[in-house]
Amino acid sequence: MLIHNFHILVMHVFQIHLFSYDPAKYSFCKEKSIVNILKVGESGELQFLAEIRRGVYRIAMWPASADSEYEKLLNQLDIVIPEATQWKNRRPYIGDFVFGQRLDGDWVRGYVICVLPFLKLAMIDEAKLVIVSNLATCEKPLSDMYAFTGICKLTDATHRFNGGEDFQFKVIGQTNSEKPDEYEILILKGNFALKATVKPWIPIPEQLGVPCGDVNYGTMVCITGYRNHIHMYVRPLDTLGLARYNFIMGTVAKCAETSPFLKEPCIGESVLALSADGNYYRAYVTRVEEDRARVMNHDLGRREYVDRKRLKIFPHYLKKLGYCISKIRLQGIPKDIPPLIPIIKILDNLVENKVPLILTYDGLPNKDGVYLKYPDGESVNNMICNCLEPYRVELSE
Repeated sequence: MLIHNFHILVMHVFQIHLFSYDPAKYSFCKEKSIVNILKVGESGELQFLAEIRRGVYRIAMWPASADSEYEKLLNQLDIVIPEATQWKNRRPYIGDFVFGQRLDGDWVRGYVICVLPFLKLAMIDEAKLVIVSNLATCEKPLSDMYAFTGICKLTDATHRFNGGEDFQFKVIGQTNSEKPDEYEILILKGNFALKATVKPWIPIPEQLGVPCGDVNYGTMVCITGYRNHIHMYVRPLDTLGLARYNFIMGTVAKCAETSPFLKEPCIGESVLALSADGNYYRAYVTRVEEDRARVMNHDLGRREYVDRKRLKIFPHYLKKLGYCISKIRLQGIPKDIPPLIPIIKILDNLVENKVPLILTYDGLPNKDGVYLKYPDGESVNNMICNCLEPYRVELSE
């Protein structure tokens, strides 16, 4: 029993480590931070942008020694025309430094940190994450210019600051030799003085939110569910993807063992639903009938009818697990076609047998779509298009 409990403890520690936040994954975001050139003794201006968590803020800072550099940055941002270098049929990679067009139409500098299900940038000039719809090349001199932002951690978190508040700062030391890019500062205004530390900004857990399946160009995936012949859900089959999937499914199953049955399910309610494969999954109710309920499965991305009497209460903490699937759209397939039986058979076979497929794309995957290919090069996209040929012939006749 002791050995068994020790094994469980080791596995638990391994899982926590395996799925914990890894700052090294976003280390490229540090490269252009103005914090990198701070020197002990220098001073400047600081503005609080927003609180990320208690006592930790994203900030803008302008060392007096870099006034001319900031003026150059503003001038270049004022005259640049990102539309002139907008990408067409060019695939993004994680870590690319680019211009991204936000949903409000503005172009911002940043690093690509996610391509599916949304295209996300780490926006270095405001130290936050943004969803973008288009990309453009960020050319010199802007590609070499600093971002005047950072992360500030107060030594006394009882002090609270509002976004837009301005202060002076003075660098009084480095935290230690093991963190050469982290500095101790004094935040100053009149007689007010407060110690804090600043370091280059990288996305932190509070900004990243709930994780989903991490897929990129060349990732081996399998289809877990589909809405139609174009929109479907996939999960990664690499080592980390499989381990994360097994951990999440195991945690949900363990929770379902002790969770009470739900007496009266309501539409829109989150539940644990017993699927046809005998496993419980996280889901929400979309329809309630006398003996059954229709649910949308969060963990597989598919709808199904289940026994409403076997629904169980969904513990809130399960939301923190995140998800292992990502929503995709297949490229090059007509939208307005009926649900053809040959296509349904192809997709059902791929789902039931967890067939390994390679995810690729030519342009922006969230916008232009993706290809799912067998190792021999044949694509699911092409197979679906071939199923449409007889239908097109019938229409033409």
